[in-house]
Amino acid sequence: MTTAKAEPAGREAGNLVTVTSFAGGFRTSEGFKPVLHDVSFALAEGKMTAIVGETGSGKTIMALSMMGLAPSTFAKTGGSIEYAGDDISTYDDRAFRCIRGGEFAMVFQDARAALNPVLSVGKQLIDACRAHRRVSVAQAREIAEEMLGKVRVPEPAQRMKQFPHEFSGGMAQRVMLALALICQPKLLILDEPTTGLDVTIQADIMELIVDLVHSGHMTACLITHDLGVVAETCDDVVVMFHGYIKETGTVVEVLAHPKDNYTEQLLRASRFEEMPA
Repeated sequence: MTTAKAEPAGREAGNLVTVTSFAGGFRTSEGFKPVLHDVSFALAEGKMTAIVGETGSGKTIMALSMMGLAPSTFAKTGGSIEYAGDDISTYDDRAFRCIRGGEFAMVFQDARAALNPVLSVGKQLIDACRAHRRVSVAQAREIAEEMLGKVRVPEPAQRMKQFPHEFSGGMAQRVMLALALICQPKLLILDEPTTGLDVTIQADIMELIVDLVHSGHMTACLITHDLGVVAETCDDVVVMFHGYIKETGTVVEVLAHPKDNYTEQLLRASRFEEMPA
């Protein structure tokens, strides 16, 4: 298997986040297990970048590292994650809390599991809004209702009073999007945001995400294994395999003219129809 030289995706534009030679692994009872090896890529400002690869490729732990949410058993062994002139991979949890939510936000796979089951949706949205924006409770409530409307939740004022278990999977995912976007983050990370949803609902959610990212002039990072979704929604793509970067570039470059054998294997294994040359 050959490996194409990994150049940062989005190199033509300014980069919001730049990951350089990042490496790390897990402390286990059997010793240290490396899982990320010399990972380098960039998230171009105002663009949607996909990180793709099969299960175990390291894409989710890389995303969690950018958020400061990696498990306590994970340890960085080298490299950096640069944002706004700082290497945020050196931050402790207190420092990460200053950017998490307000500047970086993440949408997880299982929305209902990620939401607090004992608090109403409205309470969670209002609390998140007030944690990062200087607004009153009344203002936060108005912003929360408006945000539910933006993510196409019907009757937002009534939905504010409901609890996560009262929402379908698709509606819960819309609430998670509202929760992530309510503080107007600069970076939105989406970890397999349509997993477990019906195909038609998946398409609706991805269309909504693209609309919100573009209308809000945000930078987004989509973690996925679905190359069809990548082709339809993303600007740049990063291909990972067993903790290594195999290839980066624009979606057209990588999917229409893959340079790495592993990327070709992903394309052949996918139901995705190849990009036009």
